[in-house]
Amino acid sequence: MNRRTGRARPLLLLCLVAGLAAACSPGDPAAPAPATSAPVTDRSAPPARAVVTERTVRVAGVPQGYQAFIEFADARHGYALFSDCPTNGPCRGGLLFASADGGATWQPRPVPDRDGHNLQLYVDGPQQLSLWSETNGYHLSRDGGRTYTFAREVPRDHRAATGVPFGVEYTSTEAVLTDYRTGKPVPLPDGYQGGGATVTRDGTIWLTRFDKGRETARSTDGGVTWQRLAVPEQPGRQLFALFVRVSPTGDAWLIGEQDPMSSLGGGTSLLGGSVLKGTGLPLVWQLTGGAWRPRPIEGIREQPNHPYSVAPAGSGLLAIAGPEGVGYLADRYVAVPGTPRLDWIGVLPDGTLFGRQNVPGRIHLGRGDGWQREWVELTLM
Repeated sequence: MNRRTGRARPLLLLCLVAGLAAACSPGDPAAPAPATSAPVTDRSAPPARAVVTERTVRVAGVPQGYQAFIEFADARHGYALFSDCPTNGPCRGGLLFASADGGATWQPRPVPDRDGHNLQLYVDGPQQLSLWSETNGYHLSRDGGRTYTFAREVPRDHRAATGVPFGVEYTSTEAVLTDYRTGKPVPLPDGYQGGGATVTRDGTIWLTRFDKGRETARSTDGGVTWQRLAVPEQPGRQLFALFVRVSPTGDAWLIGEQDPMSSLGGGTSLLGGSVLKGTGLPLVWQLTGGAWRPRPIEGIREQPNHPYSVAPAGSGLLAIAGPEGVGYLADRYVAVPGTPRLDWIGVLPDGTLFGRQNVPGRIHLGRGDGWQREWVELTLM
């Protein structure tokens, strides 16, 4: 799941993660072996207690009753869209604000489609964002929301400006992995489709498959050659999703979302298009020495059919958010007392952990690396 929870997304975007270490991706046995990420094993001990600063900011000029939807591009640069959202109808109206100091202060920005139906905010970089409404399409900005250009669909040059050269474009019948620089489809290996691709900022492409044997494929040359990696079996339920996540420092993880548990303890398949939530702990593999290694989540008791989310935290750690709170997968699951309890967790391109609770106008930022982090609980009013 992505970090823009709580709002329907009109645009299905490619998973975008930061900086995988460069690797050769051979297409024949004579090619040299690829460089691969490996977990950091000399990590420091977990802190005795997490450092959390609570910050509540009343933003000037916002009418009472408006709710803030908050997005951050990195630890310092964030945007907040305030809208009037009735309980039984779409959000209407919109006031946009920008912050360049981690949410301490906020400056107003123009909204060209303020009265658009169900106005939504998407942030793709410190200065790059888009506003979308059901009635009028997209307004795109590359200067922090100071000026906009209008488009019915997001053009390739706007997507390419994020620094990622490839992405998924959707036709009426299929998802096409596209080179934004040329507009041409990326050639895929047999048995793979482009819809679930993950692309890092160095242009590395990851594909996954799990219907006829679990496997991943990786390319570092735009799809000219591919390296296939088998995924070892591990105990668990049937998967309905499999995707790669990479930390900004290059730690690569493979995440398998399991079918929810039935009342009899078995798996139940999800219907196409259903909402991802309440499916229990995922299956996890870590890329070590050029191969996927199963990483069972030991030290935590799974609560069936509850929502869990994960994010690569750096230093060979995986952050896990669930009903128990937030902890980290090291050799086993480790909880850090005082860490904010989050309903969802993700990672920003600079390594900052970004989390949400089911509280309007509130987000959490965890600056640092691994489990050594300083957290800010930010609430806008």
